Amino acid sequence: MLKLRFTPNSVLVTVVTIFLMQTALFGYSYVSKQNLGNVISDKVPMGKNVPAHFTYNIYGSFGTAALLRPLAVTVADRRIYVSDPDAQRVQVFDYDGKPLFTFGKPGTGKGEFRFPYGIAAGGGRVYVADMYNQVVQVYDANGEFIDNLVKEGKEFSSPAGLFLSGDRLYVTDVGLNQVKVFTLEGNKVLEFGKKGNGNGEFIAPNGITVNGGRIYVTDSVNNRVQVFDQQGKFLLAFNGAKTPGGNAIFVNPRGVGVDGRGVVYVASNMTNFIYGFDDQGKELFHFGGVGGEDGQLFLPNGLFVDGQGRIYITDTANQRVSIFQN
Repeated sequence: MLKLRFTPNSVLVTVVTIFLMQTALFGYSYVSKQNLGNVISDKVPMGKNVPAHFTYNIYGSFGTAALLRPLAVTVADRRIYVSDPDAQRVQVFDYDGKPLFTFGKPGTGKGEFRFPYGIAAGGGRVYVADMYNQVVQVYDANGEFIDNLVKEGKEFSSPAGLFLSGDRLYVTDVGLNQVKVFTLEGNKVLEFGKKGNGNGEFIAPNGITVNGGRIYVTDSVNNRVQVFDQQGKFLLAFNGAKTPGGNAIFVNPRGVGVDGRGVVYVASNMTNFIYGFDDQGKELFHFGGVGGEDGQLFLPNGLFVDGQGRIYITDTANQRVSIFQN
C-alpha cells in the first residue's frame, strides 16, 4: 500500500500554492471586472450532459418596487429587462441584479401597458409585447417610448413571446396561433402556423428563440416544442418522450432558449422543471423542482440564455428571476 508522508515543509508549500492560485483568480476577477464564476466557466468547457447550476435570484426592491409577477426576461448590454404585467411595467436591473429603473404605466395609449408580456432587446432598443393592447411597443435602452413596431393597422391578436435575431424580430401570437417575423422597421416578412395539433400547427404558441438557422417555438397547449427552418418549414417536434408520440414530460411549456453548447432549454411551467435537450430533441438533463429554496422553481415562465452562458428564468409564483450558469 502506498503511504503518503507529509512534512511541515510540504504542507507549507501546498498551502502557499493554494493561496497564490486563489489570489491570482480573484485578482484577475477584480482587474477585469468579470464575475469569478463566469471567468472559470468561460475557461473550462462543459459537456452537454452537465446541467446548469444556480447562481442567484433577483427580487427587485422592497414594497411596491418588488417584482409582482415576472413573466419574461431578456438581457442586452449587461442590463436585465423583466416584464411585470401585474405592475404594468418593465423593471430593469444591472448585470448583478441591482435595480436600475422601471418604465411603463397603466393605460391603453402609446407608452402604456395593460399586460406587458414578451420582451426582447438589442441595438439600443427594447421591444415589449402588450398582449391585451394587441401591440408590440418599441423603447430606447433607457425606457423612453419610441413607437409601436407596426404603426398602422391591427397585426396582432395576443402577442406573446419575442426574440430578436439580427435585424429580425420574431413574435408568437397565442390568439392567432401563428409566428410572425418583422424587420426592425415593422415590415412583416414571414408568417406561419394555424390552429391545430398537426405538424406546423399550434395551440397557444408561447416562447420562441432562434439559433443555428432554426426557429424553436413552445407549443404550450400541445405540450411540445416545434422546430422550423428560417422559411417557416417544419423540421421536427419533441416533447421529451423516448418514442415518437409518447406522453410529454412537459405540462404547459413556456420559455425556450439555446446556449453556446447547443443545449435547448425548455421551461415546463406546471411541472416546475427546466429540461435540457440536444438539437434532435433528446433529453440531456433537467433541474429545478417545485419549491421556494435557491435552485427551486414555482411556475417558471420566461427563459433567456445570454452570451456568457447564464440562463435567466422568470420564477413567476416565487416573484423573482432565478439565474443559473451552464
